[in-house]
Amino acid sequence: MPQRIVRFGPFEVDLTTGELRKLGLRLRLQEQPFQVLAALLERPGEVVTREELVRRLWNDGTVVDYDRGLNAAIARLRQALSDSAETPRFLETVAGRGYRLIAKIENVDEAPPPSIPVSPAPEKRHWIFPALLFSALLSAIALWIAFRKPAALSQQQLQSIPLTTDPGFERNASFSPDANQVAYEWTKVMATVTSI
Repeated sequence: MPQRIVRFGPFEVDLTTGELRKLGLRLRLQEQPFQVLAALLERPGEVVTREELVRRLWNDGTVVDYDRGLNAAIARLRQALSDSAETPRFLETVAGRGYRLIAKIENVDEAPPPSIPVSPAPEKRHWIFPALLFSALLSAIALWIAFRKPAALSQQQLQSIPLTTDPGFERNASFSPDANQVAYEWTKVMATVTSI
């Protein structure tokens, strides 16, 4: 069975599989907006009333806010087609009546080209440049701190100051855990006096 393929503008619709493509790229389109598009493609150039579209979308007796639901489906269809109500290129609103497909359509009875998988829209990455700049700045500061030459120390800074005045030798000094006291080993030196 040949597939029912319709082309208009840069779009191609496969009515059998329910796929919409733009320049070979498959677009995501929910079922209700696709059904609206299919109804409009069945009668190109003619007004399809809102009542007809409501019956097509909710033919099982579902109770919903039909006006809001249909408006949402039309908005999603326009978004997929990159169309607007103010300056329509494909889908025209006929005030108080319904909608009309105003694009020139072409029926094609051939298999569609293999569809390219739908890829998610690229995320806006406004934060990448500032993050890279911040990382580079931090790296530069770290390198400067690591490789800077210490300032020349004056003799006063290098002068040792005794901790005690005890006669003898202090060694193996260490601070207490709270850094309030110093512990050290002390060797007493006896002064020897020699007389001549």
